[in-house]
Amino acid sequence: APANTYVVGTCQGATIATYLKMAHHAEGMSCILEHPYPSLRGLIAKQEWPVNRLAPYAIHSLLNGSAEENELDLIARFEGSEENESEAIIIETDTDIFVPTGSGLQVQQAAESACHAHLITHIGQPGGNGHQEYSFNDPAVWAELKRHFARRLSN
Repeated sequence: APANTYVVGTCQGATIATYLKMAHHAEGMSCILEHPYPSLRGLIAKQEWPVNRLAPYAIHSLLNGSAEENELDLIARFEGSEENESEAIIIETDTDIFVPTGSGLQVQQAAESACHAHLITHIGQPGGNGHQEYSFNDPAVWAELKRHFARRLSN
């Protein structure tokens, strides 16, 4: 049953997980999003040349095909939905150099319009790219998830 289901996704997979969650939002499906980005356009703008210059043409081609603009925007997926008891858990990494700074908070704020939203920040390796780190390997992330679920179950 979707009410007892969490769909999980990392980076682009977080966009897919959000799509699935919102397709079953009324049924109460929840999601866990690791390294999400608010919009594909914002993600591309943060990248170095030539990606930041050439990729917008690919987006334009997608939009001329079957994709709609909001399919490329995670924030838009949450907007306009009736709030329910489902949830979105967002896991960001403080040393992520791939996703724009503040992405986790932006996604959390958008998700709060549709469901319960909880932000967890994974402390990445100093000098590393936190986007390449698997947050679920961090005992502190698991501890926060356990605390979160214990609170949810006690309510």
